[in-house]
Amino acid sequence: MNAALAQIELSGRPAQFLAEDERSPLGRHGVLGLDITGRVIDGQPQTVVQVLLDDDRPGFDPTLLDGPMVAELRDPGGAVLAQEPFDHDRFRQRLLDERRAGESLMRGILVLTDGELPPPWVRLAFLPIEIATTERSVLTVRRTTVTELLEGVDRAYARGEITDQERQALVVTIDQRHPDQR
Repeated sequence: MNAALAQIELSGRPAQFLAEDERSPLGRHGVLGLDITGRVIDGQPQTVVQVLLDDDRPGFDPTLLDGPMVAELRDPGGAVLAQEPFDHDRFRQRLLDERRAGESLMRGILVLTDGELPPPWVRLAFLPIEIATTERSVLTVRRTTVTELLEGVDRAYARGEITDQERQALVVTIDQRHPDQR
């Protein structure tokens, strides 16, 4: 289930990519477009990847709306610079309900426009890297599984790339986004 939906070389600046039709590389996989932009969230630079899914297309795979997906950024030599899971509508709904109840247990960034959540066919990932540093890097948007995500966290921990606290935070994040897929 490790199928790439899109693979794009970035320029270090905001960019948009649209599928010309369902035969284009993006369109074949049910992706209508990608929007890559830079933001500062809680004082930290982020590269925000927004995937627009074409859920009206005949034969669209509805599991793209909430199944595990990641945004992975690699440098020109192939080393991973950042990898983050995408959110999805059910997760955003739970996060919004929690915030409205005055709680703060879930891990995630809540994006609202005029107080409204993005539509279900929009998925967002927040890479903890400044967009200006992404020049010549390759962004891959791909499907994954919860098992693969958890194994990746465990490998990074075993290599000493993340602390025990960071490992726990990542596991919680994965569990909260996909509680029924473990």
